[in-house]
Amino acid sequence: MELPKWLEFTLFISAWLIALIRLRYAVKAYLSRGSIFGVGRRYSRVGFIANTGYAITAALLGVYFLLAYVDHNAATLFFGLGAGLLVIVAILELTFRSRDLKSG
Repeated sequence: MELPKWLEFTLFISAWLIALIRLRYAVKAYLSRGSIFGVGRRYSRVGFIANTGYAITAALLGVYFLLAYVDHNAATLFFGLGAGLLVIVAILELTFRSRDLKSG
């Protein structure tokens, strides 16, 4: 897939910003697990795992766009890793969130 260089660089920056935002949400979910005003323990654990997984996925896609920007051959490997991890995290999140909704 051949994209213009400016678009590859913009997507690289965007992916890393998304990764930082998702890590921030993961830390908030982790810290809210003991708060009386926070969400339930189980929900915060799922939120922490899901947001961390999404942050890693965004970081992998950021590496993909960086390698595509410099025309490196390993870019496809990072795209595959990012896409595979995205599917795994989405399935885990949907499974545990639906289980949480049924239990309480």
